[in-house]
Amino acid sequence: MAYDNTNSGALFRNQRKESDRHPDYNGSVEVKCPCCDEVTAFWLSAWLKEAGPTAKNPGQKFFSLALSEKEEKKVGTKKIVNSPVDDDYAEDDIPF
Repeated sequence: MAYDNTNSGALFRNQRKESDRHPDYNGSVEVKCPCCDEVTAFWLSAWLKEAGPTAKNPGQKFFSLALSEKEEKKVGTKKIVNSPVDDDYAEDDIPF
């Protein structure tokens, strides 16, 4: 029986962090839509932060998170997911 990774993920310490803007941790997560059962893969980024002096719990450490959808790109086959190119556009429409 295979392990199901749906609705789970993992974070790892970012070994390539070069500035404060880069995440402290990164990884990926797969989320299944409850309406259509489609599974979407996301990149997960996390920054370790500390609550400021005006916060409810000043000095408390927390993670700030960001998700971005993984894009599938295949150079040789020209398959690009999430492409801004209109599907109705045809190469025949090029005037040269």
